[in-house]
Amino acid sequence: MASSSLTVTKLDDSNVVFTLVGVNSDGASYKDATRTLQLPRTLDFKMSLGTPGSLGNDRMTVTFRNSVMNATTQKIVTIQAKLELSVPRDSAITATDAGDILAHFQQLLVDAKCQSLAAGLVP
Repeated sequence: MASSSLTVTKLDDSNVVFTLVGVNSDGASYKDATRTLQLPRTLDFKMSLGTPGSLGNDRMTVTFRNSVMNATTQKIVTIQAKLELSVPRDSAITATDAGDILAHFQQLLVDAKCQSLAAGLVP
């Protein structure tokens, strides 16, 4: 079940509150209510789960998008970051394995490393 709102912290330690705008069978969508329709900031969760007993992968994706306007060209541009967890439907893969992979991302994406990535540098 999706939460009615989610709060995340930006690099400058200010908070962004994302409000639930829709839920369907494969995920949920949120938006920053302080932003306009033309310049949205969104957060999406998507899940693609196989049927029980089938082979393949279960996928969970989290996507942040932020649209801004170029003051010179008046063109709207969007930056996005996406995290996808793809879990093979195999008994050799445990919940701990999936948790470890996500913990690796969490440790990699600390503030200083985020700034390096944003500047186009490998941390």
